[in-house]
Parts: sequence; C-alpha cells; structure tokens
Amino acid sequence: MKSIETKRLLLRKPEIEDLRDFNYYAKKPNIGPMAGWSPHLSLAESEFILTDMIINDEVYAIIYKENKKMIGTIGIHPYLEDDEAKELGYVISDDYWGQGIAVEAARAVIDELFKDPLIKRIYCGYFSFNTQSKRVIEKLGFRYLRTVSDEKYKTYSNKQIYNILTKKDYEGKK
Repeated sequence: MKSIETKRLLLRKPEIEDLRDFNYYAKKPNIGPMAGWSPHLSLAESEFILTDMIINDEVYAIIYKENKKMIGTIGIHPYLEDDEAKELGYVISDDYWGQGIAVEAARAVIDELFKDPLIKRIYCGYFSFNTQSKRVIEKLGFRYLRTVSDEKYKTYSNKQIYNILTKKDYEGKK
C-alpha cells in the first residue's frame, strides 16, 4: 500500500506510533457506533486493533499534515466474491467533522483504486442514522444500491444503506 498525499492529508500505512492518536478518537462514544463498532475501552484494545490493521494492510491512517496526528482511517476491503470491486469504509475523529476531510481522503483513495484496470466498482455503506456519511457518499458520486438489515449490527441500527460507484460513472463526472 503506497502513501497518498492530498492538500491537507497524508494517507499512509498505520504505525504503532499512531496508537495514542488512534485511541483518542476510537474511545469516544460517538465515533465507533457510526461505523458499527463499540468505543474502545482501553489502550490495549486500541493496540490490538491497530496491530491488526498494520498486519492486514487494507487500511490507511489519515494523517492531518498541519499537526501530524492520525485523525482517522480509511479502509479498502475485498467486496464479497467480486474480484472487480472493493468496499470503502472510513472513520474520522469528530474533532475534524464538517471540514471535508472524509471527502478529500476518499476521493484520493478512489482515484488510486480506479487506476487499477481490474477494479470496476466500489461499494460503500452507512447506517441509516449516519447522515454525515450519507453526505460524504453523495458528494463522491455514489448512487443508492440497496438497504440491508443485518442483525449483527442491531445494537446501532440494523439498516445499512449500500451505495455503488462504477468506474464509468466516476470517470464521467471528472
């Protein structure tokens, strides 16, 4: 996974040195539930999850250049059994909400993904209550695909709204 740089951000592989920044936002009660996971209860829990991200190499740390802090993550994951697709997911510290950072980071990752001739589609989902993610997805040009009820996430909201962005649609809007 190569690093990506934007005007305000550096997207790079997470490092164990990011642990304190990661734990800072991951323990907040309004961050994890927006993405379907519980707030972290300890530094050790954050370390375990960060180490897993480092090993699996599917997640970028979002580094805010101005203060060099890790302020979120953006992941690129396999999508079911579809070799021509990826699933995009992101989390941003609420200290940085409303500044266009998720859009900036996602757009940079999407640009990189669609450079791969094998990738034809990107999927991105959000919970029905997560209006912030809905706006990010709309700004990126995704279109509604389907609503899925998933008992796995019923603590937060079992309705996930899935969206799709095809390479053809993305290139047509550039």
